[in-house]
Amino acid sequence: MAPTPRFLTALVFALVVAVGGYQIRERLEPQKVQRSIAGGYVHMAHHLVHMGVASTSKIEDGPPARDVRREPLYPLALAGLMKVSPSFAADGIRCIGPLETEDCLDAYRPVARLSFAFFMGAAVLVGLALRGLGVGLPAAALGVALVAFNEPAAKQVPTVRLEPLAVLAMALCSYLLVGLGRHRSAPWAAAVGVGTGLAALTKAQYLYLFPLSLVVVAIATATGGGRVALRRSVLSLLLCAVGFGATAGVWMARNHALIGVYAIVEPGRAMGPLAARVHYNRMTPEEWRASFSYWGRHHPGLDDLPREDWWMLSRSNRDGHYKQSTRDFKMRYQEARDAGHDHLEAAGIVQSYYLGQMWEHRGAHLWVTVPMIYRLLQADEFWKLTFPRLLLAGLIALFRRDALVLLALAPGVYSFAFHAFLSHAKTRYGPPAVPALAIGLPLLVDSALVAVRGRLAARRGDVSSPASREDASSPASRGDVSSPASREEA
Repeated sequence: MAPTPRFLTALVFALVVAVGGYQIRERLEPQKVQRSIAGGYVHMAHHLVHMGVASTSKIEDGPPARDVRREPLYPLALAGLMKVSPSFAADGIRCIGPLETEDCLDAYRPVARLSFAFFMGAAVLVGLALRGLGVGLPAAALGVALVAFNEPAAKQVPTVRLEPLAVLAMALCSYLLVGLGRHRSAPWAAAVGVGTGLAALTKAQYLYLFPLSLVVVAIATATGGGRVALRRSVLSLLLCAVGFGATAGVWMARNHALIGVYAIVEPGRAMGPLAARVHYNRMTPEEWRASFSYWGRHHPGLDDLPREDWWMLSRSNRDGHYKQSTRDFKMRYQEARDAGHDHLEAAGIVQSYYLGQMWEHRGAHLWVTVPMIYRLLQADEFWKLTFPRLLLAGLIALFRRDALVLLALAPGVYSFAFHAFLSHAKTRYGPPAVPALAIGLPLLVDSALVAVRGRLAARRGDVSSPASREDASSPASRGDVSSPASREEA
């Protein structure tokens, strides 16, 4: 008996993930747990387990004060891990810092495995999104491999960082948006609301995906016209909002009760990245050219450049762009506080200043965005293959008005564009864009495979066979990813 398409898809995806996981297995050995950000996640997980309080406070033996410094979803996942991992629960806080003893390594190995599961889950969701687009199994398996074998993107797996969860969140949003575009139903709209809510709880920057998803839901469910379509669209919008409210909305209401603002994290956290970006916008032409060596994965050609061409780009340079930006935003914030403004007002003043600087010097800002894009792409092992194909697939989808492909690419492209334009684009900000980068190339490969099969069938004089008719109706061959044939195949 022949295997069913779903069974075969699951088998192929599992095989690719297993081989990819074996290839990056050395990444599962935990690394140093940084006290600032990573330590805050671990403390927050500890307080959730023992006190039922979301707080990054380092107090361990008393009730900590609730705060809004970090997004809650990753610490919540760590709290769940503490429930099932005695070593992490017992030694997680004690071992914050360098993991120099075997018991500390044992404590954080479950965290690395959890991040590994997030990362490989994202690979599977990329494959499912591609199948939802009507892509054949070989090309969909390629999409899974582009994530599962992506060693630079998996660099955060052994660290206490939320990037692997963010990769999973972006892949989930792509999958759900494709499902919404195919089925155009209220349940899928609710799922999109939940997905964007979970994404916002992972990284506050993803909060803006929700209003975009509302527009998508309104358009996708209003097809056909008439009162029936209108009722379906209104119901879908309500369910999408309910899904978001049941996830991110609850957390935002909690924060409003604490600080008087509906937000994922406390306002003002963007001061540092915005200030850094404004200062990097001041780089000289020599520094601009040197940035492609300095921020390259293996620093190509850096030894051939004068030190003064790249030294200002270094974070260890006390007079470099980054350290200058840190001193600058702290000074401006303190000046606003001294003028009588509270924290929220002072943070708003500082952030508005830096956004104004970006707009005032928008030519330099766009010019420096180029090396920032390059810096983010270093998180993708295969970016020289995937990035041009992502741009090409997006342009083809725009030309053909292929909404499903655009929906699949949207979350990862949004994450990529946000960090390229509004931050100093640390390489660790790049992995959440990997799902989008892993979708473009398989789409083009699938189109090529369909074209080759069609030509071979034509040469054999077999153009009227069922197989050739199925290939001819492939969504990849004509850009119609929402056809009934593709829905049936998926």
